[in-house]
Amino acid sequence: MAGGDILSQSQIDALLSGLTSGEVKIDEVTSSEKKIKEYDFRTPKKFTKEKLKTISSIFETFARLCSSYLTGILRMFTKVSILQIEEQRYYEFNNALPDSVYMGIIDLKPKDKDITESQIMIEVSKDACFLIIDRLLGGSGETLMMDSSRDFTEIELSLLNNIMFNFTKSLKETWANYLDVDPVVMSIESNSRLVQNIGPDEIVVIITMELEMKGNKCSMNICLPGVFLEETMGKLSTRNARANRRYDETKEQEKRENLIKSIENSELSVKAVIGELTLSLGEILYLQLGDIIMLDKPVNQDAVIYIEKTPWFTGKMGTKKKHKAIRINQIIKKEVKP
Repeated sequence: MAGGDILSQSQIDALLSGLTSGEVKIDEVTSSEKKIKEYDFRTPKKFTKEKLKTISSIFETFARLCSSYLTGILRMFTKVSILQIEEQRYYEFNNALPDSVYMGIIDLKPKDKDITESQIMIEVSKDACFLIIDRLLGGSGETLMMDSSRDFTEIELSLLNNIMFNFTKSLKETWANYLDVDPVVMSIESNSRLVQNIGPDEIVVIITMELEMKGNKCSMNICLPGVFLEETMGKLSTRNARANRRYDETKEQEKRENLIKSIENSELSVKAVIGELTLSLGEILYLQLGDIIMLDKPVNQDAVIYIEKTPWFTGKMGTKKKHKAIRINQIIKKEVKP
């Protein structure tokens, strides 16, 4: 009924009798008017919930990579998670930032030439920056002891820039199943008001992440231009993701080579065991210069070469250029356990 109508006495009596008999429900009386949802036609939403969910799944990978990286370099568990994804105007995002920030301008450099806009921004809160610096310089990282309102020193910026460069490397793997990119850091900004590489009224998608370190919760924001997402949205579908996950022999070979390169400088201990025997403490105490110790192998039998604690080769002891040496004769076959 309209808000300005006046009921007659007979209508009131009929309504009361209907309520008493149950023919008319209270919900029908109280919620007779339709609920209206406000919609601003000047700023229509460009990205549906499904599209935002796709973006969220992409950057969940980025959050895991950042979590593993920070946990490793800080030597304490650091959890990185997505808090929310929101579409807004760039000026709204920029106005919400403090004047003094730590922000990296990153160009994803996609190999697809149809994508014209590919610069994104990663802003790490100063609280998170100072906690990371404190931990890297030997602090506990449990409480924020620094004045987060001051500017960064040159040494602090050098440490943070290294963090940002590694975050940038993680973006390549983040987009690997959807888009072939080769991201690079274009610049590091400390004043949010000077960052004007996106128009104030342009649509952006803001991914807010939470960094949790020993009970301290800090934030990190990723700003994705709407133009970039519109140009790549067709490539972000699940169908394309599944297609890109198909076995590619060339990429698999590259992964193997990169893995070998990453571990080939690892140091391992190598030792050659000529023979073994067990002596009691008393026998060891009575050993004298010139005594002969009988080993458990004849002199002409090969020594066993151990890599760390695993027997790997057999070989013959000798010398080369006046240095002790051992020549590998054969590889010890490993038994595969069922």
